[in-house]
Amino acid sequence: MTTTETTGAQRETFLDRVGIPHSLRWGFLAVLVFMTGNGTETNFISPHIETVLGSPAATVSTLISMYGVSVLVGSYLSGVLADLWGPRRVMQLGAAVWVVFEALFLLALGTGSMPLVFLTYFLRGFGYPLFAFAFLVWVNVVTPVERNGKAVGWFYVMFTGGLPTLGSLYALGMIPLFGGGTGGETGRWSPPSRSW
Repeated sequence: MTTTETTGAQRETFLDRVGIPHSLRWGFLAVLVFMTGNGTETNFISPHIETVLGSPAATVSTLISMYGVSVLVGSYLSGVLADLWGPRRVMQLGAAVWVVFEALFLLALGTGSMPLVFLTYFLRGFGYPLFAFAFLVWVNVVTPVERNGKAVGWFYVMFTGGLPTLGSLYALGMIPLFGGGTGGETGRWSPPSRSW
């Protein structure tokens, strides 16, 4: 064994061995947190928009379908842009898109303008695939070939651990804590009703 091989072996951590490269460890956690935040709304977005805007279910279904279209296009762009600009920049772009258009979406809900709600929610849909799937590109670039399958598996553990799992559990606990219904979804706290 050469000195270089010995030094490399000494630097290898437990996370490296299980498929999480040391240089990306915080990225995996970031995907978990980001997808948890994105997944929280899946528990209430349809009835919330119907209630706040007084929109029929078909209109809200169309809105969510259009969000899906932007996620679809954003998923493709995440790889293309990662090739052009590098995964880190695309992740930063995805986070910025999500934060900006989430804020604008909430403001649009407050105005009651369905066209603004459509536009902001559609554009927000580009955020999470740019963030998450650019990270997946980064995982494939950085991870040694012999551990690539494990690393991709960990990406999906973090992705699905956040989007449908922790996001749902978080909403399940927090919406009632903040008063339930539309008030709990928007954070307007009212004490829980007690029936004795």
